[in-house]
Amino acid sequence: MRFTIKQLFIILLAGILLTGCAIRQTPYSLEDVEKHRLMYKKGKRKSLQILINIYQDPNQTLEVRIEALRTLAESRHPMTISAIQSSVKNANLLEMELMHQSINILTKFGVEDSADSLVIGLKNTEMKVMEIREAIVNAIGENGSEDEIFTLLELYEVSRSNHA
Repeated sequence: MRFTIKQLFIILLAGILLTGCAIRQTPYSLEDVEKHRLMYKKGKRKSLQILINIYQDPNQTLEVRIEALRTLAESRHPMTISAIQSSVKNANLLEMELMHQSINILTKFGVEDSADSLVIGLKNTEMKVMEIREAIVNAIGENGSEDEIFTLLELYEVSRSNHA
């Protein structure tokens, strides 16, 4: 089977367009989140998966990820619940890599004034960690668990190991 240059060009162009549709190269916008929210409400399940992907994608802006999460909160779909549980369980929502790199850069600069920023940063991160821990403990208390004694023992062990 022989193809003309025009046919090959059309095949190549179609392949590029199909690939471009499947892989998103640019960040999503708030408008994209709203578009997928409306499409999901109309029954398009693929839009729910896209919203989950946006929420879990650290390459998206924080504002867009939070809006995707708010949109997902409107759905009690099992995929939504599973995605949020996974993110909380794995602590994927903390932008630790950015913090680590910033600390490493300050360390490489070797400026003594950085110690003040590092100490204040330590205090602030500890406060944030405690806020998150409190929210998790409150959520466990509100939702309960099948074996509350076992859960309390696990919480005690986490607390004990963190203070050691």
